[in-house]
Amino acid sequence: GYDKIPETIPRIVEQPTPKPMDMIVAGRMRQILTGMGFDEIMTYSLLSKKTVNIAGVTEGSIVEIKNPLSGEQEIMRPSHMAGLFTSVLWNINRKTKDLKFFEIGNIYIRESEDRFTEKLALSIGITGQMFQGWIGGSRGYDFFDLKGAIETMLAELGVKTSTINDSNDERFSQAARASLEINGEKIGVLGEVDPGILKNFDI
Repeated sequence: GYDKIPETIPRIVEQPTPKPMDMIVAGRMRQILTGMGFDEIMTYSLLSKKTVNIAGVTEGSIVEIKNPLSGEQEIMRPSHMAGLFTSVLWNINRKTKDLKFFEIGNIYIRESEDRFTEKLALSIGITGQMFQGWIGGSRGYDFFDLKGAIETMLAELGVKTSTINDSNDERFSQAARASLEINGEKIGVLGEVDPGILKNFDI
């Protein structure tokens, strides 16, 4: 009978598996950005076509759902921008205007008729006033605050050769936009969001 079997705790043998490099880098990014006063947000991966279109995303890169559950879940996000704007608006409507947000999560891009790509991406958003202590007062955040945050993060990650070049990304103001390159490869874009897109989101 079972009553004759002695009670023992099974021996647990640890099987350590190394974390993938992208998880290690994402974790370090979280530490660096929260250390600079940013708050992490998590937004929906499924969005409506309207939301993505008013965020200035190119129509051809969109991954559509064949049988969406609702009109709010028609496509998979091709960038974090729509979610970021929605989060900013939600906070502004609740009288919180000085915001520093970031999100690390997957985006989904349609490369051709039957080829799709899933990528881990980082987005950062800053808006409102920067407080410089009781002597310095405050001033509005600008392009250079964002650029400085990105350069600080890259330096902390050990990236020694990053370059800021001109960008033609129309989601951003012509006067304040740039592409970020590492070893000649474009890895991102930064800038002041185009006023027309902000108006679309009622920001």
